[in-house]
Amino acid sequence: MKQWYKITAKKDSADILIYEQIGQNWFDEGVSAKKFVTDLNKLDVSAINLFINSPGGNVFEGNSIYNALVRHK
Repeated sequence: MKQWYKITAKKDSADILIYEQIGQNWFDEGVSAKKFVTDLNKLDVSAINLFINSPGGNVFEGNSIYNALVRHK
């Protein structure tokens, strides 16, 4: 499965780029909230720079990603 986002951790911050639809389609394309949240929880940073260029997607998956970002320290 191709990863449709990129997380680059630096010393005290991380850059997160989301450049595809939110939620997976039938072809396993898109950003899965489950995988994204798992990867996000591995970060030990105090700041996150988030860059999104998405055509849309699943509102429930997007809400899960949003909530995980809000809860992250």
